[in-house]
Amino acid sequence: MIINKILRDILMFTNRIENTFRYKDNGMFVFGEWMGKQATDSCLYLANYLCDNYPQIKIAWVCNKDADLHRLNKDILRLDISDKKTELIVKNASVLIMNQGLIDFSESDSFNVAKPLCVNIWHGVPWKKIGFDGLPKSGYFHSLEHKYQIKVKSADLYVSPSEEYKEKFSKAFFVKESKFINAGYPRNAIFYSSEELLRCRTNMLKRISNPNAKIIVYLPTFRDSHTPPFSFTDISILSFYDWLKVNNVYIIQKAHAVDTGMLSSSNSNIINVSDVSAQELMAASDMLITDYSSCFYDYLLLDRPIIHYIYDFEYYKNKDRGLYYDKEDVVCGPSPQTEYDLIMAIKENIDNPSLYHELRMRRKEKFLFYDNPNNCEIIVQRIFEELSKKRKVVI
Repeated sequence: MIINKILRDILMFTNRIENTFRYKDNGMFVFGEWMGKQATDSCLYLANYLCDNYPQIKIAWVCNKDADLHRLNKDILRLDISDKKTELIVKNASVLIMNQGLIDFSESDSFNVAKPLCVNIWHGVPWKKIGFDGLPKSGYFHSLEHKYQIKVKSADLYVSPSEEYKEKFSKAFFVKESKFINAGYPRNAIFYSSEELLRCRTNMLKRISNPNAKIIVYLPTFRDSHTPPFSFTDISILSFYDWLKVNNVYIIQKAHAVDTGMLSSSNSNIINVSDVSAQELMAASDMLITDYSSCFYDYLLLDRPIIHYIYDFEYYKNKDRGLYYDKEDVVCGPSPQTEYDLIMAIKENIDNPSLYHELRMRRKEKFLFYDNPNNCEIIVQRIFEELSKKRKVVI
């Protein structure tokens, strides 16, 4: 096991050195996210923005053959992540834009680049620990090896929605202040557009077939322990299902990408979806229920009720991923830990959506300080600035 890791690290290093000498700038911006499995997150929004506003730039998207790309602009070149030609294009790109790391562009965990400008947008403001902070304590050698992996694959730029975010991300990924772009996530453009909000709402009401529906979206995070997340069909207080029907309340459940297929439902007021992005679901909803998932930070932009159902709080904090904050310092509404309290919180917030307005605004100021309608343009201009410095080229 140790020998395999050493060999992988050597391959990463030699891959990087080789790229230094063989690099040929192809003038292309290459995007990827979620290891090539999806096109739903911030990279998608930024790629489409570039395609719409800077047609002179060549843009490509790396993905699996079966990835759903219906949201991606048709003018963007598709590249198969398993094709050897793709690796060459990626290594010679002007800019690589990712939301996890270089794993978004290659199936090889030893893949590395040297010359492209690497931009890591990441995929959420952390409550749960990330990067080096989220790794299990496993001795000096493993700690050193993890640090090496993080540093040798580090990006040139990282998007930062707030100073609070910078503090946590710097520690988790050893990022210097100069590498941050002060902007929110491109995916949040959907929340600043009244047309997009109406489109998402209309589509979901059509799917439900009830124009008077109140929509609650439930978006749980994944667990490193691989235990299934709570599903609303697990509730044992059966009167809750009657309340949903009487009050035209529908709960839309979407499992985390890592936990796809783990939620289930046989109740007409509880609907599972996999073909709608989390951003579109939140845009369509009247309330968000989650646990430790960072989606609730984005949802603050809508100023709608947020409930944190943290039924496994002590276990998750101490034995699973671990958390940066105590719940009192981060939750944006009630944080029930029992079914009964969850149901009471739902009813309370359906009746009074502004109940936790002031708390939500404080959290938004702290965690999303730099988020604004111009996120994409701010990121693009910083990329152009860095390219100008790096290549002495003005775009």
